[in-house]
Amino acid sequence: TMNTRQYIFLGAIGAVGFVLAFGLGSFVNALTGTPLTGGLLNGIIVGIVLTVGLKAVPKFGAGVVIWIVFSALAIPTITMGTPGAYKIVVGIASGLVWDIVVTLFRRRDSGYILGSAIGGDAVIVGTFIAAIILGLPAADKLRSAIYFLLGIYSVMGLISGWLGVLLYRKKLSNLALFKRLAE
Repeated sequence: TMNTRQYIFLGAIGAVGFVLAFGLGSFVNALTGTPLTGGLLNGIIVGIVLTVGLKAVPKFGAGVVIWIVFSALAIPTITMGTPGAYKIVVGIASGLVWDIVVTLFRRRDSGYILGSAIGGDAVIVGTFIAAIILGLPAADKLRSAIYFLLGIYSVMGLISGWLGVLLYRKKLSNLALFKRLAE
């Protein structure tokens, strides 16, 4: 079970991740007109931030907390696709996928790295499914780009997960704040 300090930290990680994703991603989405392509610019940076958050709070559910905050902030924006409350479901699914992968790998670094890739892909698949179900125009645009996006996001997820693990292990894990969070 998580304590209040951990929930606040995870919420802050979700918020920082969103601010980065929205700022950088909006620029690319405006240029291309294709949903989720904004992540091509910010995917590495945001993935590092989210991975550090999960490493700092090694508890099942940490991914879900981060993604609930991230996706709630994304509702009125083009981050994670067309604006809408469906993003909360997509975010919960992505966070749950990441939590499950990390747990299956017994919190080893490889689980965080793979979880970053699969969790990111869950956002794309979830957004695509939501667009189809809701009849959003984004479904047609995503249909033509889904395989490309999944491949790119997988590679970016692996890279960002690896960099996040390295950053946490080499620079952050010995800081008092991060030691207290892991308790």
